[in-house]
Amino acid sequence: MSELKQYSGKAMVNSWSKPFYDAFSESKSVQLYEVLYFCYLTFHSFLACVVNQLFSVLCC
Repeated sequence: MSELKQYSGKAMVNSWSKPFYDAFSESKSVQLYEVLYFCYLTFHSFLACVVNQLFSVLCC
């Protein structure tokens, strides 16, 4: 994955998660985990594999 895509994805996740972090960062009873970025990358990696498989079947 290119650095631009990585940066764009990270910026998008930050735009979703930063408001929650800002709101709850002082709380001792709330724990925040950054899992959205991993899920986003996993999903797109899965799609890339599926598309590659489809092209290899259709083109051969």
